[in-house]
Amino acid sequence: MKRAILIILLLFSILQAVIYHNQIEYNEALLPLSESGTKSIHYVVIGEDIELAANQTTSQNTDEFTINGVDYINADPGSVKASPDNRYYISYEGSNALAGFTLTGINDWTTQDHLEISLPFSGTATTSAFYMSPSNVSIDTLISSDVDLLLINNVDYSNRTVTGFPEKLDGKYYIYYGVSSENSPRIDISPYKPVLNIRCFLEGAIY
Repeated sequence: MKRAILIILLLFSILQAVIYHNQIEYNEALLPLSESGTKSIHYVVIGEDIELAANQTTSQNTDEFTINGVDYINADPGSVKASPDNRYYISYEGSNALAGFTLTGINDWTTQDHLEISLPFSGTATTSAFYMSPSNVSIDTLISSDVDLLLINNVDYSNRTVTGFPEKLDGKYYIYYGVSSENSPRIDISPYKPVLNIRCFLEGAIY
C-alpha cells in the first residue's frame, strides 16, 4: 500500500529532544535544515531522499562537516549517502562566517522500529520513542502537553487536544514522541468506542 507521507516544511525548526550516538549528544532536527557561520552543532534528522541542496563548507572556512561519519567538506550539492535506518547524524563546525549548508528531504518517522501499544495509552516518559497502534483500531481523542514533538502518521499533534486524525498507514497509526529530559510531558490516547443506540434497538425490536 502506498503510504501517504506529509512533508513537514518547517525551515530552521530545531527540536530539543536528544539522541545519543557514539557517546555524542545529537539534537533532533526537521528537514529542510540549514546552518551557517562560526558554530559547532550536532543534529540528527530522520528521513529519506536526503540531499545536500547548498554547500559552502570548504576547507578554508569549515573545520568539520560530516553526515554519518562521511566527510562532506568541499562536496558538490547532490544526494547524501543512504542510511540503513534513515537516521542521519550531522556534525558541523564552521571556522568563519562564510561556512554553511542546507539539507533537504522528507521527514519520515514511519521508517523506524515501532513498539506496538494498546489503547487507551498514557505516557510520561522523558525520552524519544516510536509507537504504533494495533491494526484496525481508531483513536477517539488525544491529549498532549509539554512535549517537544508528537507526530501521528507524520502530522504534528504537539501539545493539543484533538479528535480528528489523519489517514491510517497500513491500518495503523504511527506515533513519534520526542521529549527533552527537563520537561514533564504527558500524552493520553483514547480509543474510539461505538455507542449503541438502545432506544432505536428497542423500537426496532417492538416493530
